[in-house]
Amino acid sequence: MPNQASAAVGPTMLGIMLLYALYALPLPTLLLSFLQVYLSRRNLRWGRILPIVSAVFSVAAALVVGLVAGTNLIGTAYGATALLALAALAVFNIPTLVFFLLYRCQKRRRAREDLNRMRIDDLE
Repeated sequence: MPNQASAAVGPTMLGIMLLYALYALPLPTLLLSFLQVYLSRRNLRWGRILPIVSAVFSVAAALVVGLVAGTNLIGTAYGATALLALAALAVFNIPTLVFFLLYRCQKRRRAREDLNRMRIDDLE
């Protein structure tokens, strides 16, 4: 009987992660994206802050999900716990990917502006 109760925790944890990914993740990611663009435009070193913080947070959250699922799914296979932790890592790394892509776009924009500035200086 305990296996049936603990087996229901896996889909519940997956459901909670999906709800988090669909409802709680987009708004803070959108708002922090504006901060990421601002920081990247000010200084490229400052633009690295949010991707690093987000990556650390996502790894910690995936470890917590793995530990919670591991303690609740004792009677089941370890593969389910590992897959759940990997799914959590993928879901929690979505903001990291967004912040990193914004950083790269701002870095390329700055490189293009510097190149155009050098071309203008060469013409003068």
